[in-house]
Amino acid sequence: MGRLIGFDPTVFVDAATPGLIEIAEDIAAEVEPHYPTVEVAVDPGGVSVVTHGSFDHFKEWGSINNSPLAYMRRAASARGNYTPEGK
Repeated sequence: MGRLIGFDPTVFVDAATPGLIEIAEDIAAEVEPHYPTVEVAVDPGGVSVVTHGSFDHFKEWGSINNSPLAYMRRAASARGNYTPEGK
């Protein structure tokens, strides 16, 4: 198998990032009524939609007393192949 001399995989990440940011902004806009602290985070690891609400994880994932509402996961799934982090 040949070698790719001078191959820089970060070029692909840089090219994809603007599109991912747009998708993340769409997700954030959709869930903002449910998660007022939602924001798009861009770092070297990629693009994320995060929320800082103390109890937002209960809305998303549920608890023994609450059914999961999954606003964020449903919004992400509606926009393509989504796999929750850690799953």
